[in-house]
Amino acid sequence: MSKTQLSSFEAGVMSALGAISLYLRSRPDYDPAELTKYVDFFKNTRQPDAESEAFNLPLDAVGGDLSNVQDAIKKGVGAKPL
Repeated sequence: MSKTQLSSFEAGVMSALGAISLYLRSRPDYDPAELTKYVDFFKNTRQPDAESEAFNLPLDAVGGDLSNVQDAIKKGVGAKPL
């Protein structure tokens, strides 16, 4: 399976979606089952001609496992600009 290539803009959008998701997960009323329900809805109703790997990337940025990003943030990665 080949990796989906992203433009700089697309990578930025993916990062923004991840940031929003991490923020939502930090809220006391976060319900992972509800988020999964909505993400799965869009994954399961994509148009048949849409390439699934590319289509699912932003959905995974919102609803996927982001524990590696959470761990990196706790260790201070990205605390200062490049």
